Amino acid sequence: MLWTKVVKTFLLVTTLVVMARSLRSKKGTEKTETEILQSLLAADPEGVRAEFIDSEIGMGVFAQRDFKQGQPILFYVGELLSANEGRKREQKYTEKDGSYLYFFNHNGDSWCIDATKPDGRLGRLVNDSATPNCVVKKVVVHSLPYLCLVALKDITFGTEICYDYGVKDLPWRMKLPKVILSTSF
Repeated sequence: MLWTKVVKTFLLVTTLVVMARSLRSKKGTEKTETEILQSLLAADPEGVRAEFIDSEIGMGVFAQRDFKQGQPILFYVGELLSANEGRKREQKYTEKDGSYLYFFNHNGDSWCIDATKPDGRLGRLVNDSATPNCVVKKVVVHSLPYLCLVALKDITFGTEICYDYGVKDLPWRMKLPKVILSTSF
């Protein structure tokens, strides 16, 4: 199990490095892999876009190209905080503000990425699903943790990107399924 996790982490980092290498300038102005990874973190890659779904759900993120299983899609970007500071902010945010906090562990400590402040990045708009097509993976670059959404399975053009938030008592998960009655037999 540990070996599988090590291999998957290696493959994810290798894929990110390959993505970074593919972004290198063809004019011979080579950037370091750190600079390239930082540019990947600075802007969402092509191939995803935000779309309005409806008044209940709001926005969602949709694939504008095909993604293969295991392929990084985009980063969940925001302010890196201690989990304690994240919980304080969670209590302060109003329903109007929304709450785009992602809690996780890194090197034995609890952390939070706060993406509540809109900055044009799409990771914060990826919706929850009980049947996700992505998973969030932690990627460490120079000892700093970053969160990357990675395809759990092949994703085709036009498909909504979603992951399991890991919170079972979310209001939309508590709703009863709609029953469709038919009068024709």
